[in-house]
Amino acid sequence: MTRRTSDTVFLGHPAGLGWLAASEFWERFSYYGMQGLLVLYMTHQFLMPGHFDRALGFAPFQRLLEFINGRPLSGVALASATYGFYAGFVYLTPIAGGLIADRWLGKTATVTIEAPMVGTFYRASAPDAAPFVSEGDIVKEDQVLCIIEAMKLMNEIEAKTAGRIAKILVENGQPVEYGQPLFLVEPRR
Repeated sequence: MTRRTSDTVFLGHPAGLGWLAASEFWERFSYYGMQGLLVLYMTHQFLMPGHFDRALGFAPFQRLLEFINGRPLSGVALASATYGFYAGFVYLTPIAGGLIADRWLGKTATVTIEAPMVGTFYRASAPDAAPFVSEGDIVKEDQVLCIIEAMKLMNEIEAKTAGRIAKILVENGQPVEYGQPLFLVEPRR
């Protein structure tokens, strides 16, 4: 296989690596540039007498920073501590967002049962047999839900959790791919 010249335009590496490096450079440049501008603004404008004492909530925030540091802070030290506090929250915010999403917002009402292999989906063990499950059925963990035939082998697919079959997503006899959703199960609470 030959490589096209356009695939190796960034120092002999794929072009995407150049875009990734440029993006990372710009992000870091912007971050540290913003840090410098914020500290300059605070020391030369905001922290001057008559400015910061009128900012809503800044006096308690200043006392908090001075309490954390254990001493009164000069203008530059207060500006740097303010930026450090901001940077800490910038990096901690995704963690808090993840916790909120996992605990309250991101709870899914159903568990997806996916095909663990490529094959043909069958709802019953034989063409004239009753299906293993139907929509609305209550299932136990490890209960057989269907069969996937792969290379003339019949593989039983079991429930990952106890609950109610909310939806069957595949028709009987339909080919399925690896990872394709087969069932939606509403877990028992």
